Amino acid sequence: MDLFFFKKYSVRSKVVIKNFVISGFVRFASIILSFATLPITLKYLSRDEYGVWLTIYSMMAWLTYFDGGLGSGLRNRIGEAMSRNDNNKIQSYISTSYFILLFTIVILIPSFYLFNFWFDWAVFLGVSDEYVHGFNNIILIIFVLFCLQFVLKLIDNILIADQKSGEADLLNVVGSASSLFCFYLLSSRFESSLLLVGTIFIGVPFLINLGYSSFLFFTRYRDVRPSLKFVNLNYYKDLMTLGSKFFLIQMTGLVTLGFTNVLILRILGPGEVVVYNIVYKYFNTTVMFFSILTNSLYGSLNESYYKGDIDWIKGIVKKAKVLSMLIILGIALMVGISNVVYNLWIGPSVQVPWIVSILMGSYFAVIIWVSVYATFISSVGKVKLASNVGILNMLIYFPLAIGLAKYLGIEGLIIAQILLVVSGLYWLPMQYNKLINYNANGIWNK
Repeated sequence: MDLFFFKKYSVRSKVVIKNFVISGFVRFASIILSFATLPITLKYLSRDEYGVWLTIYSMMAWLTYFDGGLGSGLRNRIGEAMSRNDNNKIQSYISTSYFILLFTIVILIPSFYLFNFWFDWAVFLGVSDEYVHGFNNIILIIFVLFCLQFVLKLIDNILIADQKSGEADLLNVVGSASSLFCFYLLSSRFESSLLLVGTIFIGVPFLINLGYSSFLFFTRYRDVRPSLKFVNLNYYKDLMTLGSKFFLIQMTGLVTLGFTNVLILRILGPGEVVVYNIVYKYFNTTVMFFSILTNSLYGSLNESYYKGDIDWIKGIVKKAKVLSMLIILGIALMVGISNVVYNLWIGPSVQVPWIVSILMGSYFAVIIWVSVYATFISSVGKVKLASNVGILNMLIYFPLAIGLAKYLGIEGLIIAQILLVVSGLYWLPMQYNKLINYNANGIWNK
């Protein structure tokens, strides 16, 4: 990293560039793995079984929101403490966060076990009789694995706060690669099984996270290793005051992705869940690529804002906007060649209407553009307005999505998602400008 062209950048910019390069290679590998996983899994499971698995997975992903935004609050608070070199506070924040999440799953798992005993998931999801036998047991096992993974994912927030987002991305892709490798080896030896799919694709990343978290806390982060004696419940309010705002924002993602799969399954059938997820996964590669930059910037933006280095922030946001425009042009190209890509990727077994690709491309184009501003606003913790918008979005989405799905199918659902995010084209740039010029007041500065 001592090349001549690299020396002209500030220390902070070098950190961003280093994370960007590492994340770039890692995300490319992640995209390849993501594209490879779908046809391999679809070959093992039937189309309807795969639709059911996608719905179960999206439902279990709701667990990531049960921390109430604690992980996001931890990320920001650690970033602030690191800028002051306050290791005692960092250790207390980390210890308290792990304690709270462990306490949460100790309550969640027995509660879910009792709930699962009488609740009929097959009826709720509209699953056909052929999948009913043992279905609740599958849900329970996958739930427990997700809970355990949910606690260990805190290490991602710690790495991002420490401006090591590339390492966090690498950890995730190692988990994905290991899962796919194990599934490829075992799928030929066992008959079609949702339990096998769930155990491998959730259980293997859990083991990877457990091993690497332990390694980090006994080496690089040994001075801030979680310990019961550093648990300080007085910090709970500090973490959750900020974290609860992130929680409400994250709930929008819960509704628009997790609820969408359930809605498609109940109204349109499991086969249409597969169609939606193929298109979503295809265009989501643009967000995966752009998040290389946003994740790399998160810790540096936090540090820069609280140190008053506004010129650096303005410069980096300007460059990010140029990159986002290039990606949006790339999305237009992806729409044009989408049917060719689907045919090469999945084959003729699943047909995707072109209008679905156009709508999904439009949705992700808006997401890419507003992400520039949303990343800065999140990094400095001024997310009260975003959380309020999230609440409004949830209230609107349910009736809107159900109505449009019944009349327009998948196209209606994507239109509903687009309507949720377009308001960000107005208020996110406005809040960014107010914050960057230090004239934000009221809700704009909370």
